[in-house]
Amino acid sequence: MSLHPQTLALHGGHRADPVTGATAPPIYFTTSYHYPSADYARRLFGMEVIGYTYTRTSNPSREVLERRVAAMEGGKAALALASGAAAVADALLALAQTGDNVVFARATLRGAGRDLAIQLRRFGIEPREAETVADFAAATDARTRLWFAESVSAPGLQRFPIAAVAAAGRALGVPLAIDNSRLPALVRPVEEGAAIVIYAADSWLTGREGSLGGVLVDAGTFSWESHRFPTLYTPDPSYHGAIWTEVVKQWNASPLIARARGGVLRDFGAAISPMAVFQILQGLESLPLRMRAHAENAARVADWLTLRPEARDLRVAGGLVAFAWPAAEKFLAALTLFQRDGGLGGLRSAATATDDGRILLSVGVEHPDDILADLQAALISTPTLVSNPT
Repeated sequence: MSLHPQTLALHGGHRADPVTGATAPPIYFTTSYHYPSADYARRLFGMEVIGYTYTRTSNPSREVLERRVAAMEGGKAALALASGAAAVADALLALAQTGDNVVFARATLRGAGRDLAIQLRRFGIEPREAETVADFAAATDARTRLWFAESVSAPGLQRFPIAAVAAAGRALGVPLAIDNSRLPALVRPVEEGAAIVIYAADSWLTGREGSLGGVLVDAGTFSWESHRFPTLYTPDPSYHGAIWTEVVKQWNASPLIARARGGVLRDFGAAISPMAVFQILQGLESLPLRMRAHAENAARVADWLTLRPEARDLRVAGGLVAFAWPAAEKFLAALTLFQRDGGLGGLRSAATATDDGRILLSVGVEHPDDILADLQAALISTPTLVSNPT
């Protein structure tokens, strides 16, 4: 039976613990696992059988999260990591190596990806910049391993044309990775053709500001045996010559996730805590309902702002609202319900000023009348700036 994402958020990847019958996934606080024999350990580390070797690479708690997110996204497999940044890094380093290049959406490379680009250059991986579909194609050569973009940029809140770019990439044999951290449940990257989906779990995905984590999802719709991915189809010297595309065939698994787990995660160690996994799983259960509430409240805020001549260049995406406002800092200071801690994507409304003097609101799930009342009070207490008519 095919289930909807809202149902999978509650049932995907776990129904009950096979040992105790617990309906909430148990927290497995262990680093190590018992091997019944030396032969079993040999076969386990030789990837002849599936099992647990060390919690840095696998853990029963983490498996539930990985199965659930993969199911919700309509993907083949997933890998949970210590942060969203770790999920991005694992995706990039699983596919690219010295001498390769990755093409980024311009909005990403000039926003959250600026520092990432510096680090990639230190690995000898060239970050390239593109904006249109034609730009992505023009920036691609034989050493291009991946196209990368965010489903919506911040603070510009411009929706990325996933379907068009993904189709162009597939024609060239290049996968598109989408960071969908700001629009989970509202945008379906796999359905639009993305080969990889990435999430930071510390904001919209769980609604919590206390659970750091990230998830990397392989859609399962892209062939990783292409000549573009030597890290997957040639022997990996870091794992006794394993060829990831061959190893996973016996389990019909993802070579991308296998390489990201057995290579990058194992060696760089960005392992997620079992406690964080448990907290993220609790937040996931309400994700579809929360995102619907965020989006509805954001739409109410946007409608209110359209009636204010002070608000210019208004943009809305999911639970985010961005606009230009005179005396933005004074307006933000007058807000009392909206938090000004820089944390976006939580249950509580938050606001921040962008580098170009705009206001970015992360609209929470409070009652919409209370949200609008706070904005109205800030408007009243902020002197209106009258522009020079000339």
